[in-house]
Amino acid sequence: MRECSCRGSGLTTSSLLCSCRGEDLVVKDYSRKGVKWLITLPYAPVYRYIYSPEGRLRNELKWYRSLRGAYPVPRIVAYCIGEKPLLIREYVDGEPVSNSLDEDAWKALGSGLARLHFSLGMVLGDPNPGNFIYSLGEAWLVDFEQADDYTPQKAAWDLLVLAATTITLASPLKWRFVEAALSSYREAAGDRWSEVLESLGGVRLKLLNPLLVSPLHALRFYRLARSL
Repeated sequence: MRECSCRGSGLTTSSLLCSCRGEDLVVKDYSRKGVKWLITLPYAPVYRYIYSPEGRLRNELKWYRSLRGAYPVPRIVAYCIGEKPLLIREYVDGEPVSNSLDEDAWKALGSGLARLHFSLGMVLGDPNPGNFIYSLGEAWLVDFEQADDYTPQKAAWDLLVLAATTITLASPLKWRFVEAALSSYREAAGDRWSEVLESLGGVRLKLLNPLLVSPLHALRFYRLARSL
């Protein structure tokens, strides 16, 4: 039996960083902070989020099988499905993109998100820059519990959520980072960019745009997207 020491982690509000016989592991408790997903209820016409702790764990496991070997994701060590769903994964040594002042980290996030969309056929629903760890020149994805199958509208939603969370979480240079990520995404998307841009202009996304808490931010985002 391993004896582990754990401490609170800045990785996510539902995770602990543990050291077990010299190996760093992350323990994710899906029963913690689940109430935060309730704020997504008004956005159900655009993206249907998973609310139950067990449902989010099962979804993450499902997509892990698709991602392993195809995109940089941490190795899953163990998981528990029950009254208190838990997942134990390896620790990725790097910097959360949300904390980075390195434009290359944000560009890696943008190109990585395009790769997820167009090569792997998945969207994230919660492409918070804190869910990507910049390590060895790549943006590792460490949280994908809300992932779903790709559609252009859901891909457009990912870009809006990425911009909204970047503006909320990042430094005063946030718009520079949004531009870096979006430009890199557009370059990696190639001919597929047009279908996402068209979806960004849809009525539902314009009405349910999370950037509308600040209409000036929403306007700036759409101007940026159309200029790429």
